[in-house]
Amino acid sequence: MYITDLLVSDELIDKSNFYTDLVFKHDENFVTINFSSLQLSQPNTVKYRYQLSGLTENWTDLGKNNVIRFTSLPPGKYTLYIQVTNPQGDWSSSSNMLSFEILKPYWQTWWFYLLCILSLIGITFLIIRYREQQLKNVLSMRNKIANDLHDDVGSALSTINLYSEVAKNKSGANKDLEPILDKITGISTEMQDNMTHIVWSLQPRNDNFDQMLLRIKSYALENLSVKNIEIYFDIDEKLSGIKIAANKRKELFLIYKEVLNNIQKYANATQVHIQFKRLGGDLRMEIRDNGIGFDIKALNDGNGMFTMRERAAALNGNFDMDSEPGKGTTVVLTFKY
Repeated sequence: MYITDLLVSDELIDKSNFYTDLVFKHDENFVTINFSSLQLSQPNTVKYRYQLSGLTENWTDLGKNNVIRFTSLPPGKYTLYIQVTNPQGDWSSSSNMLSFEILKPYWQTWWFYLLCILSLIGITFLIIRYREQQLKNVLSMRNKIANDLHDDVGSALSTINLYSEVAKNKSGANKDLEPILDKITGISTEMQDNMTHIVWSLQPRNDNFDQMLLRIKSYALENLSVKNIEIYFDIDEKLSGIKIAANKRKELFLIYKEVLNNIQKYANATQVHIQFKRLGGDLRMEIRDNGIGFDIKALNDGNGMFTMRERAAALNGNFDMDSEPGKGTTVVLTFKY
């Protein structure tokens, strides 16, 4: 037996009867083999069958047909064996007629996988570096804004406060100016105090809860101790090191400040319990006093209640206040940090 024609993707391959170790591209996977045999006696009894090792181990009968066609062969190494019958119907030994390899496409090769992995690592690295740079830029901008507010706006408010005090001293007997100047002084002092909180919340070094805890304790001691109010802190150790965004930190502290101011002004309390607790991804603040309390049903939006609820809404949190006359007041705020 011998191969008469070998066609790959309908193109004739001439190897001068040397059809071993051929190599084809991944898209050259349509192979046609024409073969023949020398059968001098009783040629009408000839039958053929073939086996393509690498694709199947089974033999495929061809009958008298001497053309084999393969379509869409997957990448791999193949060897074609053909057998023929003698006039008695006995099959000949297997003849190795053709051996060839169909290469993998480049996107299925190891070097392409390696290139993709390296590219992915490189892109990931660039994205991380970009985000780090953006974060540095944001932190730098926050520092700049905080410093500008402190230096420029804070200085201007201090100047307004100073000039209003000077004007009040020089107003003499003009009593009509005194309440106006007192109001200017009060507003500028309050704005200066709020500006201090805003500057503090903007500074990146205060993003962790440990720094916020220092300010929380300091504010309570400065404002409640002057009223001889005993302060008890209960701080969850799980909160140490957690990060709180600047906007959330500002809203939280301003709610905390408003609650403590109300206790100082209206509660007539002798004890205040301040608790901060971590509940999964939530931060829970509870402030409880033993003051005179009030009828919660008769409460209007005064005393900063409306503002505190607005700030809690800005945190996407839950704000609750519970009080009864003679039984003190409890304020609870819960939000995702």
